[in-house]
Amino acid sequence: MIYVACGLIMMVIGILWLISPAKRPNRIYGYLSYLAQVNKESFKFAQRRASLYCILFGLIQVVIGLIITLIIKAKNSHNTRKRVSKENKEMFERLAQDKQQNNDEHGPRI
Repeated sequence: MIYVACGLIMMVIGILWLISPAKRPNRIYGYLSYLAQVNKESFKFAQRRASLYCILFGLIQVVIGLIITLIIKAKNSHNTRKRVSKENKEMFERLAQDKQQNNDEHGPRI
């Protein structure tokens, strides 16, 4: 579940950066690196590329999180069915033994 949540957060940040990129180099908002600060054109390019990568990697993380969640749920479901099946088998065996004991003690019902 944490993969899904973090992936969604990354996607939201990427969409925010895509819709409203930083206008100038800023330590709080936007993508900042040495090469991005070389000139205005490289800064705009870096902002757009960083937003697309955030969206892409956020989407990949969400997909991985959903796959892991489905695998865990399928495994738990299988173990639960196996456990319930074993419990049902034991219960039916006990009922059959009780029925046999009643038949032995009181004779068969007609």
